[in-house]
Amino acid sequence: MKKILPLLILFLFQNYPYSSYGQFQSIFGDTIASWNIKHSQLFGDYTDSLVSFGDTIINQKKFQKLKYFTYFNLNPQLVNQVIYLSEDTILGKVWYRSKSDTTERLIVNFSLNQTDSFFVYNIGTDDYYKIDTVYNLNNKKYIVVDFPIFYMNNEKLTFIEGVGTNIGISYTENQWPSLQPLLLCQYKDYIQNYQTNIQPYSNMCNIFTSIAKNTLDNFNVNPNPFKNYININFSQINKHITVQLVNMLGHCVFRNKYSNVNSIVLNLAEVKSGVYFLYVLNDEMNLPIKILKME
Repeated sequence: MKKILPLLILFLFQNYPYSSYGQFQSIFGDTIASWNIKHSQLFGDYTDSLVSFGDTIINQKKFQKLKYFTYFNLNPQLVNQVIYLSEDTILGKVWYRSKSDTTERLIVNFSLNQTDSFFVYNIGTDDYYKIDTVYNLNNKKYIVVDFPIFYMNNEKLTFIEGVGTNIGISYTENQWPSLQPLLLCQYKDYIQNYQTNIQPYSNMCNIFTSIAKNTLDNFNVNPNPFKNYININFSQINKHITVQLVNMLGHCVFRNKYSNVNSIVLNLAEVKSGVYFLYVLNDEMNLPIKILKME
């Protein structure tokens, strides 16, 4: 019996996600998170990319700020609006807050069980629905709400731990009502964390992670490729700038903040040679530039 008990504990530990121990996976990455969501309108399908670019405090509560990019005919356009997400990884809850509607709306709740219910808002209904199924898959907890999404092959609204829902994270938005929303994919720290299996969208994922095409006019980076130093020159003085360097695995290898600057010299002599994403961040920019360090 003494030998069986440790083996049983090891089996349980390996076969249940760590959220079972009181900590749910975050829907955000360490540096950036992105969601690509398909919608339908009279003129046809289009997609929104929602990209995190920093945090803020609202009513003494921490929120992640997200920017909208809308695709019409494959041309990304920045929507001049910021939305907010807040999460509690202990309770397993995520709240959505738009700028036009200051009401916080619960969009997922991973602590629910089959005997519970969830209030579904703004996707053809405003009502409570029972939890249909709860299961674990690939170290993620899935909660299926008994609310059928008829345009999704009769699938049901599903919460996916570390991702959000199978219809995205903005379905409660009032300003841009979602018609037939479908989460195509999600990235965390530049690594794909989710891809829908709904046909014909199972191979579609085009996260747009920069703010606007003309943002490139605001600064330039040289040299690229580089050996030890990079120069960043801005078209105007910036009160607050954060610069970070992220490798191809999504790990941040350099990060620093600057104030009241129109140029920056980065000493990256200690960084290993290879391909990186250089990020220049403030409230208006979240622009990744691919750079190469030579030996």
